[in-house]
Amino acid sequence: MEKIVILELEGDFYPSGFRAILEIRSENDVQILKTKGYLPSAPGVADRLQKHWEESYRNLGLPGRIK
Repeated sequence: MEKIVILELEGDFYPSGFRAILEIRSENDVQILKTKGYLPSAPGVADRLQKHWEESYRNLGLPGRIK
């Protein structure tokens, strides 16, 4: 039996963290679990994601803005 997992995050990495909702549904769309929680702020993760983005995508030579 396959399951569908939905993770909703609302917030940001820096001051406030994230409100999180985890929902698990069966393959025929019956809700099995839905729970709410909180993930604390994680500035270190944000810094690593920014660095990864810059290293991976900024060097593609594409213009920074669409005209």
